[in-house]
Amino acid sequence: MTLRAVITLLSISLLTLVFALATGAGAVACAVDADGDGVCDDPGPTADNCTAVANADQRDDDQDGYGNKCDADVNQDCAAGAPDVAAITKQSGAGTSNDWNGDPAIAAYDINCDDMVGAPDVTTAFGAFGTPPGPSARTCADCYAIPLSGICP
Repeated sequence: MTLRAVITLLSISLLTLVFALATGAGAVACAVDADGDGVCDDPGPTADNCTAVANADQRDDDQDGYGNKCDADVNQDCAAGAPDVAAITKQSGAGTSNDWNGDPAIAAYDINCDDMVGAPDVTTAFGAFGTPPGPSARTCADCYAIPLSGICP
């Protein structure tokens, strides 16, 4: 094979790779991804756990099937309310820098997923007052789930 032929083949391969990356070839196709976070809303065990708010990391610290970013219901009674706001306020100041005060369940109080429980989390809970968690496309989502039970990891 001549040097010219090798260069031509390598050029074609490189152009094919660049085209595939630019067009998203090989990416998972979603019927729906309403929040644009790259996680499909198609119902199933690996579906988006927070279809209304972008959360590409799918963080769900209480494992109830609702992502932290759309789950201000920390007491698992299926609605954000005064007990949730009080619980989140009580945990304000807890963060990964102090290992969630030794309690991994406290991570569920970090609604905005900034690795710190604080005023933004309390504000989000106030904004969600009276509403259920979600929406979630996960088939295992259960707002009455016992936190950290593994029902919807």
